[in-house]
Amino acid sequence: MLLNRNGIKMIWTRMLLNKSLVTRALLGALLLAGLSERISADTISLSPGDTLSSSVLNDLLEPIQAPIDYQDFLGAWQVSQYICLGGTISADLEGLCESDVELNEAVQPGGSHFERQDVWQIQLLDREEFPLIIQSQELNFLFNPVLSYIAPNDPITWQCDLSGGRFLTCIGPGNIQYGATNGCQHEECLIHVIMRVDRLTTNNLRLSLGPIDTRLTGGSANLLGLFNEVILRKDKILPTPRLVSAYSQDSGVDLEWTAAEDFSGFFNVFRKDELYGDFESLGVVSDQNFNDASVEPGKYWYRIYSESDGELSLGSNVRSVLVD
Repeated sequence: MLLNRNGIKMIWTRMLLNKSLVTRALLGALLLAGLSERISADTISLSPGDTLSSSVLNDLLEPIQAPIDYQDFLGAWQVSQYICLGGTISADLEGLCESDVELNEAVQPGGSHFERQDVWQIQLLDREEFPLIIQSQELNFLFNPVLSYIAPNDPITWQCDLSGGRFLTCIGPGNIQYGATNGCQHEECLIHVIMRVDRLTTNNLRLSLGPIDTRLTGGSANLLGLFNEVILRKDKILPTPRLVSAYSQDSGVDLEWTAAEDFSGFFNVFRKDELYGDFESLGVVSDQNFNDASVEPGKYWYRIYSESDGELSLGSNVRSVLVD
């Protein structure tokens, strides 16, 4: 039996809205709605020349407004941890977010919080109590701040329950327990963690704890807030193209777009010819350009998707073209 310092028993744990005149009104609306913090750089970006399309806005807003369900957690995830465990900062700008807890594989990129990376596998069991199972590959990113950070450098399996699509309550393995001296109101207690869940994009989730005044956790007497933020990203996400130009000439409408350099799949070109119409596919290409020779005089709207094995990415920004 091992004891940690608290006496706990253990067996061994851009939407990057370029703030142009075109997009400031949208940015203001998103800020008022409290949604801007949930839009990350791997969603759609808007810039001058884009058409402010309802289909783009729907793709951005519908996923983050939809209730989070157990099914949204399932599968393999690339996981990033952003953590501060309290501490004071010296006149030489040292010591911030440092503690006596050793975090393996952690980097401190900006002099404050620490960052770590891992892989999670999440599955759903056929049972009513704590059916969601989180298995980490190398490290443990979840902890109860009152009981200190237990086993931060070991893989751990957590059993979790989702409340109201907003809060994730997880209990640790049976070989980590604590007693009445640490606040347990039973003979023995399991470690539990409660974190807020937010959907950042269709393929990104965020688990948040804090910030918490470190004085409330039995830690140092300073006022720095402890926090732990865990970002989950789906592996092998198709990149979102960026439609950079669309213009009319004698041969039709020429389109050009960009995508992640390491993407080796295809692109599906979509078009509509009515403002309130639906986008329809014109075909799949391997290049990052396309000539639409089937146009007639009128106005057209274009959008590009990455495609691989029949799966489509989030759609690009929309550009409109007037054909004389």
